Amino acid sequence: MQMNIHKVHQKDISRLHVFEQSFLSRTSGSGRLRYRDVFTELAKPSIRLAQRSEWDNYATAKKFASSYDPDVKSEGVSKKELTRAEMQKKPWYSKEACKKACEDWELCLSWKYADDNCAIDDTVAVGQRIDAGIRMESGWMLDRIAKLQKMECGSLSF
Repeated sequence: MQMNIHKVHQKDISRLHVFEQSFLSRTSGSGRLRYRDVFTELAKPSIRLAQRSEWDNYATAKKFASSYDPDVKSEGVSKKELTRAEMQKKPWYSKEACKKACEDWELCLSWKYADDNCAIDDTVAVGQRIDAGIRMESGWMLDRIAKLQKMECGSLSF
């Protein structure tokens, strides 16, 4: 699992500091802080729902849109006309189709959908609320994330 801790707000830096001090206290200063610890304490509580409306979870690894789908007919270019059934299977068609694309990619942990655009990712980010004027849905594969959390970490040698 990957995680980054850059471009955080001051309140997040404060939360991270408080967490780190608590962790050091619980482990009598001998524990090694891992991304898993930070994720479990700070990020996981914010993604307890499998899906959130008007939310951007920053999924970007694979992107889908009808505007760059080779199967979609565009102005001046002769391409195949898709039937409604064929379109409904495209990740850019709906949030359900986008989520299905994520389910079909075994590494996928998060997805987002907004008006003809779908993005899926093999990382997990909490993200942030977006302007109410944009209809964006974000989702996380909670079962896959939980499975990753159950994996044992190897020992640290530094």
